[in-house]
Amino acid sequence: MTTSAPGFHLALMGIDGVGKSTLIQELAGTARSQGLPVRTVSWRSVVEEEVAEEGEEFSFPKAELRRLWVESFRAYFGGARTAEGTPVELPTSFEDLYARGGTEYLNGVRVHGLRPDGALASAWIELAANTLLHQAVIEPAVAEGCAVLQESYGYKHLLKLFAYTEHLSPAMAESASIGRALVADYFGRVLQPDVGVYVAGDPRTALRWRQRQSALGTFETFASSGESAESSFLQLQEHTAAAFGTFAETHGWTRVDVLDVPRAQNRRRILAALARSPLADRLDLREFDLRDAGLREHDLKETGAR
Repeated sequence: MTTSAPGFHLALMGIDGVGKSTLIQELAGTARSQGLPVRTVSWRSVVEEEVAEEGEEFSFPKAELRRLWVESFRAYFGGARTAEGTPVELPTSFEDLYARGGTEYLNGVRVHGLRPDGALASAWIELAANTLLHQAVIEPAVAEGCAVLQESYGYKHLLKLFAYTEHLSPAMAESASIGRALVADYFGRVLQPDVGVYVAGDPRTALRWRQRQSALGTFETFASSGESAESSFLQLQEHTAAAFGTFAETHGWTRVDVLDVPRAQNRRRILAALARSPLADRLDLREFDLRDAGLREHDLKETGAR
């Protein structure tokens, strides 16, 4: 049953390619069908929003989020070189970045000489951006009565940057470990959503699904440091998945498991599990109850959803 709360913040967390986008679209449609105003939010979606009226300039917090967006890439790629040996051409502004083709331009760059301190600095820029996103974008939208749906919780991206730091320089493993502990506590206590859902899945299945969509990107693998894209995708996703599991258990997130089965079957199982989760206090999910999904209790346990 729904409550009289003015709005709520739902965040999904999971490895690359596991199906978070599909699930968030499903939940957004359910919320809209129940008359709730919906806003899907990510750092990227906010910086890519157009101004409301022609000639209007971006103001706080969007302007600051745009600056941080660019600086995070500049820190990460600073000092790196392309395969041809030339310095990576770094964007000087948000407009410059998108004139070059947006984030896809940098995501497709194959480089060498990435600096571990650049990856570490990028993580702290991302932490600043996630703080601003939560406090100045998400919380006001919730107060206005919106169902704010966040497809990819920012904790994930910081975990990956700490993993890059450690991969690029084992000598900086202690710095990365300290960083991981700090951000786990900060996201778990300060930036915690009203409802958190951990979408768990096998990295090998996610790899197959991800490759059907497009080529693996720089920020999904260790390929930029010379590793095989496919094997390092698995390595990176297994690393983050282990941290996600611990975080979800520590902070009371609902876990749902995605299996290598037809999409319709995953949909029924996951939505049935969510109908028995804290999300059911925010959305009316009775139509997805176990009985309506045609599942028995032991079927749910056997498939791993919980």
